Amino acid sequence: MIKEKSIDVEIEFKGFFAKYIAERMWSPGQSIHKKNGKTIFKFNASSKPELLSWVMSFGGDAKVLKPDWLIKNVKNEIQELQHYRDAQADGRLKIRFIGLLMLAEDFSVEQVATLI
Repeated sequence: MIKEKSIDVEIEFKGFFAKYIAERMWSPGQSIHKKNGKTIFKFNASSKPELLSWVMSFGGDAKVLKPDWLIKNVKNEIQELQHYRDAQADGRLKIRFIGLLMLAEDFSVEQVATLI
């Protein structure tokens, strides 16, 4: 665990994780309250990298309310993941292409492999 200066954190959880968070003791001095079916979780953390990773593990069911730098880092991580996703070739399209080549042109698997 990486120890840094204490960080005041506030996160809103929804869905399954609203109950999951509320049922556990995560941090000494934590504060949990419900609002409109969501759980607002306030606590102190001491490691920025671990905090970011932990928040990201809840996906869209967690919304960071504080601190501002964490909100920005989560948005940056999401953008990086989107860029990574967009840079990937769609494997399903390759499979369809191979199937069409094999059907339309009577190509063997070996011949199709040389084209990919």
